[in-house]
Amino acid sequence: MDERQLSQPLREESVAAPRRKWDGVAAVIAAFVGLLALFVSGYTAYIQHQQVRAQVWPYLEAGNDDGNRSIYVYNKGVGPAIVKSVQVRIDGKPQTTWANVLIALGVPPHDYVQSTLNPGVISAGEQVRAIGIASAIAASSPATPSSRGPMIRLNPIGAAAFGKK
Repeated sequence: MDERQLSQPLREESVAAPRRKWDGVAAVIAAFVGLLALFVSGYTAYIQHQQVRAQVWPYLEAGNDDGNRSIYVYNKGVGPAIVKSVQVRIDGKPQTTWANVLIALGVPPHDYVQSTLNPGVISAGEQVRAIGIASAIAASSPATPSSRGPMIRLNPIGAAAFGKK
């Protein structure tokens, strides 16, 4: 054997060593790209989950009906609302019962109809009459829910049925 034959296998090994190095780099890059794709798909699923929850949020609103001398709570959202509590304030002062509300309005606390909002569920598009005052009493009283007298604020506090609001 001469020198060329001995040195030739060494050259093939020296050529193969850099190729193995690039194969390792390619494997690391492929693993990184796969991991990045996994994080992106997880984040996309999270965003879609948030959007679906936002599509079924309830939206509770209180309003008065002058014709029926009543105060209603409406769910104007697209999902059911779980009513956890209701706060009623007359001129900024909290009232604990409907009888106290009527006394604060100057209406005798009898001959009224009330509904229980707390606890309860109000379906999408549903309206619930919170309180209704008898027509004869309301007509004789100077302060009714529809008058320009005391400021009534009914604040239903609820949550979405499909997660936190």
